[in-house]
Amino acid sequence: GHSPGPGDAPPFPYLPLTDLQWGGLAKRAVGLATAVMPELVEHLEGLGIDLEEAAVLALQDGLASQLPFRATCRVYGAFLALGSEAFARLLVVLWRHQSCELQSCSSREDAMRLLTPPRQDTIVVEVARVPQPTAEQKPPSPSGRSGVLLGVDDMARLAARLHIPRSLGREPEL
Repeated sequence: GHSPGPGDAPPFPYLPLTDLQWGGLAKRAVGLATAVMPELVEHLEGLGIDLEEAAVLALQDGLASQLPFRATCRVYGAFLALGSEAFARLLVVLWRHQSCELQSCSSREDAMRLLTPPRQDTIVVEVARVPQPTAEQKPPSPSGRSGVLLGVDDMARLAARLHIPRSLGREPEL
């Protein structure tokens, strides 16, 4: 095993400042996504999506362009406690919550719209919890948001429960 030395970075840098550090955070977020949902990652890569690029796009502003105000406040509260790991956890939760919709995407463009949505198309809503749809309610549209909405508190709870694999504790190959 590799023992950490003085030049080793922590598993997730507290505050990524350089493009290289943000790239490392994106790489770790994709590693976490691969550990949590390998079939989805394989499907998206099969569509030609560079998940690290999608992660960098989402993470470059700390998810603020994708989330409503209350959710952004929760993200930054978690960031103060966990550092940049909070961003990676929440990004993976957002992707995992849309896994059915992402699996049904047949084009790179459709999948990228779901992976990096503008704020007005976010699945996160300004409520603590979203009631689960009943069996009579229609399934979500292929492009879309209906049926996959996620409340702010549920988003935070799911992110806190994600298990970080030990392998992500090592510095990623850049």
